[in-house]
Amino acid sequence: MNAKLHTKVYADIKALETKLSKKYKYDLMLSYRIKDKKGLSHTLDDMYSGLIDVVKQYNPELQHYFIKNKKTRKKEVLNYMHAFRYIALDDYKFGVTEIAKYLGLNHSTVIHSRKLSYDLIYSRDPGFMRAFTLLTEHYNSKYKYVGISTDNIEK
Repeated sequence: MNAKLHTKVYADIKALETKLSKKYKYDLMLSYRIKDKKGLSHTLDDMYSGLIDVVKQYNPELQHYFIKNKKTRKKEVLNYMHAFRYIALDDYKFGVTEIAKYLGLNHSTVIHSRKLSYDLIYSRDPGFMRAFTLLTEHYNSKYKYVGISTDNIEK
């Protein structure tokens, strides 16, 4: 979400909080998560931030390649990028063109990355499988529906 939209939404939420607090005599704290046109509550920004978080945690020496978007042919960096593209395409159903534009690539690069990922999964390449597993676990913990909390918060 861009900063202008965030500012507008945040102002509307604060106004609603104030209005409801006056009406019901309770302090309220509202939060939001914007869903895109596909009904997803996360974006490629969210997913790329997750990629950076995983790299910082497990391969901190590589994080500058992702934060500064530095080009490299280092196998470890390429494994993470191929896994990111594959997961965004196949698991989260982002489009090839959408991913390519986000990453500043040609769409054919993303298509090639998907095909290469299939081969790496089939051959059980250890470096790719590590990156793929770490990213999948991270995304599953953040974006999969886990149910509704029914805890009593007034205790």
